[in-house]
Amino acid sequence: MLVNTRLTARIPGAVKWETYLSITNLFNQMVNPYLVNVQNDFDTIGRTYRVGVRFTY
Repeated sequence: MLVNTRLTARIPGAVKWETYLSITNLFNQMVNPYLVNVQNDFDTIGRTYRVGVRFTY
């Protein structure tokens, strides 16, 4: 099962600014269930992280 997460928080005092954290493939599992005879169940790319600040103008 593929699990993705996303957290977003607005910066106090700055109406148009927010920070975010995004994790794709949280448990690092393979997404293709049709592969057979695979020794491990981990995706070769693995999980990815994104952290940043977003603003609008």
